Amino acid sequence: MILTIILCAIALAILIATCIFGYYFIKYIRIISDNLLNIPYPLDHPQTHTIVSQDVEFTSYDGTVLNGKFISAANGSKKTVIFCHEFGSDQHSWIKYLSGLPAHGYNVFTFDFRKGKEIAGFHRNGFSPKQWPTRRELRDLFAAIEYLSKRSDVDAQQIGVFGVSKGGGLAICAAARSKRIKAVITDGACPVSETIKDYIKKWASIYIESEFVIRNLPEFVVGFLSYWSIHFSSVKLHSRILSIENDIRRVKPPIFLIHGGNDLYIRPDHARYLHDRARSGGKQLWIVPGAAHNDAVIAEPDQYQARVLSFFRNHLGE
Repeated sequence: MILTIILCAIALAILIATCIFGYYFIKYIRIISDNLLNIPYPLDHPQTHTIVSQDVEFTSYDGTVLNGKFISAANGSKKTVIFCHEFGSDQHSWIKYLSGLPAHGYNVFTFDFRKGKEIAGFHRNGFSPKQWPTRRELRDLFAAIEYLSKRSDVDAQQIGVFGVSKGGGLAICAAARSKRIKAVITDGACPVSETIKDYIKKWASIYIESEFVIRNLPEFVVGFLSYWSIHFSSVKLHSRILSIENDIRRVKPPIFLIHGGNDLYIRPDHARYLHDRARSGGKQLWIVPGAAHNDAVIAEPDQYQARVLSFFRNHLGE
């Protein structure tokens, strides 16, 4: 009789603990995912320019029509660099980062990722792009590569990718899967899970009143919340958020990571983390002192252009 009472008490305690855990798990995962999908990143606004370009259209995997521009190399070269823009920007922002490439013998192909539909709500259909790279946008990049491989003025064996922030994450994920990409440069790319852990810790004081709990929040709890927040956010986005930290380990072509030393959104340590995880034999890292998010090119314009050009010359050819 006593044993039965003890077992019932234990079972009841487990049930209560499970209910409490379930309540807080759902509560905080919803809070975290809502925040993740509405982070006020600095936007890399489109740049105006007068460089002659060819307007093009191509079709993504699901029939979505995408628009872009093809800027031909001055010397007729077939070496080509694909530009992947930042969230909130568009195809025109390539000029800020790659303005010198056409004059030095490189085509530049820049395009707009799908805009999606701004549809709110957990159960509704539709894709609304956010700061995090997703599978749908990755397939748009693959469609761009496929389009270029069919052009007579492009050498399919001399294609590089340059991506900014979110676009840099997409460039990494594409290079982990496509043999057509021969060189990768990113500016401001971030490991999704590690960045989300930063935000969870940053927001903890807003939702948890106990300073003791905040100071002693176990790392495995933060990792657990990060993992499930990414999955929950993927459901809300209607597309899987990609794992840049996992994919960079599979990147075989040379990769050059650029990051602002004064980036307040994505810590420079995250760029070092990605560099350490990269297994590419030609990996490079440049932390630019004093530069903010996506502004290394403004902090060191001459050196920036020189390093970008040198990297592509070494890995795509003169």
